[in-house]
Amino acid sequence: MITTIIRRERICGGRNMDKVNAAFSERMAFITNEGRREANEDGLLVMDGARRVLAVADGLGGHYGGEVASQTALTVLEREIRSGTSLNKSFERAHQGVKRIQKAERVLSKMRTTLSAAEIFADHVEAVSCGDSFIFLAGNGKMGMLNLPHTTAGNIYKRGNPGLVFPHYDYKGFKKHMANTLWEFPKYNTLSSCIGTKNKIKLYSGSYPLHAGDRLFLCTDGLTDYLPSAKIIYALTKMKKSSLETIVSALYTHAIASMDWFIPLGYEGDNITMVLYEHGRVADTDDKTTLPPKRSSDNVLLKAIRFCMKFFKPQP
Repeated sequence: MITTIIRRERICGGRNMDKVNAAFSERMAFITNEGRREANEDGLLVMDGARRVLAVADGLGGHYGGEVASQTALTVLEREIRSGTSLNKSFERAHQGVKRIQKAERVLSKMRTTLSAAEIFADHVEAVSCGDSFIFLAGNGKMGMLNLPHTTAGNIYKRGNPGLVFPHYDYKGFKKHMANTLWEFPKYNTLSSCIGTKNKIKLYSGSYPLHAGDRLFLCTDGLTDYLPSAKIIYALTKMKKSSLETIVSALYTHAIASMDWFIPLGYEGDNITMVLYEHGRVADTDDKTTLPPKRSSDNVLLKAIRFCMKFFKPQP
C-alpha cells in the first residue's frame, strides 16, 4: 500500500517531507510533516496531467489507523479522477473505499479522515471538501474561504449567517466565532462529517472564477488551529514577490512556534500539511519577504491565554 501511494511523490500519506517541495514549473509549493506529533497522519495529492488536482487529507488522530484512512482516501481519489469521475463523485468513492477497509479490518473499523480537493481549470476552480481542512482563494488583495469546517463551530456559524456565499471573505470573523464557541462548547471541533463516517457524507462544493495571479491554498487544521488568521491572510495577499516555497516555509515555521506555546498547556500539537498554488505564475523573483514579526501585544495576549488555560482542561 505505502509503496503505491508515495510513487513519484504525487501522493504523500503517512510520511514526512523534510523540506518544502515545488511542482508545476514553480507555480506550486507543498509540504506535509508530523509537526509536533510522533507520527504524520496527514497526506496530500498533487496531479498535473489531463486533470490538475490538489488535495489534502487529515487522518483523525483519535482513531487507530488515521494514516491509513488518509492514504486510502487520496489513493481512491486519484484513481477515480484518472478514470474520468467527477470530483464530487470521487469523494463518494473515497468514502466507500475507506468503509470497505473498515469492514475488512476490525482494528481499522473506526478510522476516519478529512478530505479537501480543488480541480484547476483555465478560468475557474472546482472545490470540494468534507471535514475541517480548509480551502482558501486569494486575489485582488483579499482572501476568501471556499468552505467551512464540518464541525460544531462551523455548523453554528453557518446557521448564524443565513445566505452565506463563497468565497466568504470574513475569515477573521470566523476565527473570532471559533474562539467564542470554545468557551460555550468545549467540543467545538467535533466533526459532523468526514470520510469514513457511519452516515452519508456532507460536502461543501462549488465552482469559482480563477484569474492570473490568484492563489489557491489548501491546508489541514494543524495550520489553521495554531496560526492567527492575520498571518495567513498576510502571507497569501501581501507576499506577492516571495517564492511560494518561501511563503509555505514561513507559515510552517510560525505554526510550529505557536504549537510550542500551547504544548506546555496540555495540547499535543498537530501534523501540518499545506499546498499553495498560484494561477498563471511564470517565474519567481523572491525578495525574501517574511511574515510580520510578532508584536509585543501578541506576547501579552499569549501570556494571558496561558494563564487562563491553567483553569481549563483542553479537549483531546
